[in-house]
Amino acid sequence: MGRLDDKIAIVTGSGAGIGRASAILFAVEGARVAVLTRTPAHGQDTVKMLTDKGGTGAFVKCDVSKSSEIKRAVGQVLKKYGRVDILFNNVGTEGPLGELKDLGEEEFDRAVNVNLKSAFLLSNAVIPSMIKSGGGVILNCSSTFGFLAAPKFGAYCMCKAGILSLTRNYAVELAKYSIRVNAICPAGTTTDMHPRYLGGKGTKQERKRLDELIFESTKFGELVLGTELERAHLARHPIGRFASPYDIAKAAAFLVSDDSSYMTGSAMLVDGGYTIV
Repeated sequence: MGRLDDKIAIVTGSGAGIGRASAILFAVEGARVAVLTRTPAHGQDTVKMLTDKGGTGAFVKCDVSKSSEIKRAVGQVLKKYGRVDILFNNVGTEGPLGELKDLGEEEFDRAVNVNLKSAFLLSNAVIPSMIKSGGGVILNCSSTFGFLAAPKFGAYCMCKAGILSLTRNYAVELAKYSIRVNAICPAGTTTDMHPRYLGGKGTKQERKRLDELIFESTKFGELVLGTELERAHLARHPIGRFASPYDIAKAAAFLVSDDSSYMTGSAMLVDGGYTIV
């Protein structure tokens, strides 16, 4: 038996990285997973990966920056499965990079729409189903940057801090419906966003290498580009390596399962010690 047997789960941004690893692990744990991403090829690859491991899932195309697509996608999931028990608002983008005083309104709005507003809209889209079925779990992906300030990442930090506030307020409001709401807060995690963050380009070759190692946590310490920025970033992690998507997925699986049944409004740091140095 799996920890998520017979649960219906939506995982956003599940075409790569943390979302992909989480979708696969949730499926292995017994959930039927709706793989939400805007890129069909990536979403279909995730579905194949989880079915190859004996899981069940379906790709649902969705650009979470658009409310109309969120409504359509959630409606499609409800039509297929009848309810939603778990929502993992994982999707995110690192950009735009730059000092807040230099950002344009469109750049700011894009960061908010993807990193913060999407969690609000998706949560509100699934809450009626959770109330009707007697409860559920919402997990939001924040970041260590939700607690910290970081030069040139002001928009990202602001959104991830907003996720923490959104989580706490939903937790208070939804407890009476047996809906738990928590946040997970990773530090340096080797996804396809990671090379871009550290000055790389996130090339297809880099992405393929990351996909190959998605479930091999200890090998992620080997993925060092050798740049001064990356060495400095790695030095902030006392554990001695960056996280793999699987490291974060394992924590996410705990937070959406009954193993965390007395947790709501929490912000779990999964950061290799990043915030204590």
